[in-house]
Amino acid sequence: MDTPIPEWINEPFLEAILQGEESQEPIISIVKFFVRPAVPPGHNYLSYIYRVKVHYKATNSQNLLSFSFIVKIPVKEGFFSTISMKGDLYQKEIQIYNTFFPKFYEKLKFQLAPKSFKSPTESTLILKDLMEDGYKMCDKLKNLDFKYCKHVVVTIAKCHATSVSLHREEPSIVENMGKEVLFNENMMSVLKTVLEYCVKTVARIAKETYGHGDLAEFLLRNLENLWESIVDIHRTKDEGLNVLNHGDLWINNMLFKTNDFGEILDVKFIDFQFSRYSSPVLDLLFFFWSSADEVVRAYRLQDLCKVYLQTLNNSLRDLGCMERLTLEELNHGFKSSSDLFIFILCQLMPAMFSDTEDDYDFGDVEFRSEDNSVLEYSDFLEAKLKGKHYWKQFPTIIRQFQHWVLNL
Repeated sequence: MDTPIPEWINEPFLEAILQGEESQEPIISIVKFFVRPAVPPGHNYLSYIYRVKVHYKATNSQNLLSFSFIVKIPVKEGFFSTISMKGDLYQKEIQIYNTFFPKFYEKLKFQLAPKSFKSPTESTLILKDLMEDGYKMCDKLKNLDFKYCKHVVVTIAKCHATSVSLHREEPSIVENMGKEVLFNENMMSVLKTVLEYCVKTVARIAKETYGHGDLAEFLLRNLENLWESIVDIHRTKDEGLNVLNHGDLWINNMLFKTNDFGEILDVKFIDFQFSRYSSPVLDLLFFFWSSADEVVRAYRLQDLCKVYLQTLNNSLRDLGCMERLTLEELNHGFKSSSDLFIFILCQLMPAMFSDTEDDYDFGDVEFRSEDNSVLEYSDFLEAKLKGKHYWKQFPTIIRQFQHWVLNL
């Protein structure tokens, strides 16, 4: 579905961003600007994202300057619009950019995410275009090798450690930013039916079309209690370490910068709508099984865990925090959170692993409800499950996961 360019992305809007909120007199004049979608249709489900290139002059100079940034607005229709509004996901992300990242930078002196700018309009996120600085998104169908995965876990470990330090200083702020907005009683009537439908559909196709009867049984083994299990996994833990998780840590939500020799210089994370204050297991399990390549999943996950723990614990020490996390505690968390894999595999991966030519837009997925329990979700899922890549990965991922959990 083609997305029209909003008319309000115009010269006054762009001037307000470039001049900043404190300037009263015009200090720049826009010569020309270009707006285009930043991602192909079907590659982002919560937002419409536009790349804006502006050419302008300062009022006291004839030099032509340019700047590129991202304009991100929430979808106004369809299934995820309903989810976003009920969970207030967009305001959560804006709060994280405005509150968490400045404090994060004060402590660690590096930027975890793109720089944000004050928006002239409500519910609009304005971000620096990192691609102008040489950052790139990796191919979601190839996933990440150990070198890339290691860089991610080091960075997220520093983020987690910093959130622990901030929680000691301002617990209410961190807990508010990390409040669970999806897996709770308020969302049960909307999401429980979708989750169960996804698991049943994937299991049915796996058995009837691909002959994976044993894997279908694995998916259905805890279906009756799956929603309650997922809710419990996402809760803030009474014992053990809680951190501010990214919440959606997969390959399409990270941008890498490399040098001419292919060495990774930096990684930046984007899309923080699902940040939640809970066990760090959430981010790690999500990242491992959505974004690590087959070799890493088979042989290097424990190596990544050790890298994560070393970085986390060293960062906690440097930040003056007494908390620590052990490998035994982390592995226990993975075991007790294993139902999260079913949710990732059946509800998220069909879209994550969809073939690149698939342009089905989440905005086309309608929310219809007579008793607040029925969701019209089938067309979207059926379209995604036609992709060959998902089913090619399907048996290997499940068997690797089963082996991993068994040996933790």
